[in-house]
Amino acid sequence: MRAYQLIRGLSKRHTVHLVAFSASDDDLRYVDVLQSFCEQAHVAHDRRTAIRSLKGAVGLLSPAPRSYVAAWNPEVKVLVDRLVDGGGYDAAIAFGLRNGPYLRSCRGIARIIDNDNCDTEYIARSAAQLTSRLLRFRRKLTWAKSRRYEARLAPRFDAALVVSQEDASALGGIAPALAARGAIHVIPNGADLVLLDYRGPEVDCRQIIFTGALTYSANLDAAVYFVREVFPAIKSRIADAHLVITGSVEGVDVSLFRNRPDVRLTGRLEDVRPEIARSGVVVVPTRVGGGTRLKVLEAMALGTPVVATSFGAMGLGVEHGHNILIGDTPGEFAEQVCRLIESSELRAVMAANGREFVRERYGWDGIVDRLDRVIETTVESVRGGEECRIA
Repeated sequence: MRAYQLIRGLSKRHTVHLVAFSASDDDLRYVDVLQSFCEQAHVAHDRRTAIRSLKGAVGLLSPAPRSYVAAWNPEVKVLVDRLVDGGGYDAAIAFGLRNGPYLRSCRGIARIIDNDNCDTEYIARSAAQLTSRLLRFRRKLTWAKSRRYEARLAPRFDAALVVSQEDASALGGIAPALAARGAIHVIPNGADLVLLDYRGPEVDCRQIIFTGALTYSANLDAAVYFVREVFPAIKSRIADAHLVITGSVEGVDVSLFRNRPDVRLTGRLEDVRPEIARSGVVVVPTRVGGGTRLKVLEAMALGTPVVATSFGAMGLGVEHGHNILIGDTPGEFAEQVCRLIESSELRAVMAANGREFVRERYGWDGIVDRLDRVIETTVESVRGGEECRIA
């Protein structure tokens, strides 16, 4: 969502060529949408699944994290080099550390990396949640590789983007040379204020919703934590409370959630707004991960109150008791959810304050303005002060 919104916003001001990956043939149906605002959209097949076992074995011996090795696609590198060599570009942006190496050898243009999830920080936090010594050792090994990889890769870029000041500090500690030249810029996640100006069906205050694909390990951890440790306390107080979990569950063990009348798995939804809008509470019990949670901003924009852990709300500048409720233990989290279900007045206040907060600070148009200024100053710096003339 972040990449889509930033690319779409930039395309209104500049000529944008996109190189993207598709995980399956089903993804190709969206190419026409991309080409409606990009000058060109080149789509390559994501090879990670097909070559996971071979490259995974090689990745164990590689100085780079195994997932980065598996993600590498030499055909995309040839494509990117050909495009850049063709000339005419002022800047190139790599979305995510895994895509950084495709721009490593490019010369003569401003190179920017968007480190939206701060992979190194995410790996460190997830390691702390593991109980198995073997898994914890493997995750720490991955962390060491990731930190070294990021420390070597990030300074090769002319600018780096992060989503919060906390992430800027973390990246500055990993790549101090990048911080020293003032090349780390906070470009936050946002919300589509037009799309989310939506009034859905009548609210069921006892419906609790968790949004996000369980195929992402941080989401799965959060959902399991909520159902096992938080939900029972809610049910003991509000017997007819029920939980909706949205997003893909393909390839995930969801036996914990199946065959329960009080838990509904929707799978991936083309439009998640109706489910969020009809819910009394959005829960974000996130304990691991990187970046900031788009789901918090989207729920607020839709007018659905949010209960989150401190980590789930981190980096957004929200205020407990004003526009969000925070619970860091199972008991605290359950208490905040129950307060919202039981009080229509509290729900109305939190909904109004959340909407106002997002409108004031997190519209994508304003965020793209900030990114545009970063691009222009970075291009000028690379050109030695020559005025930026982005097409």
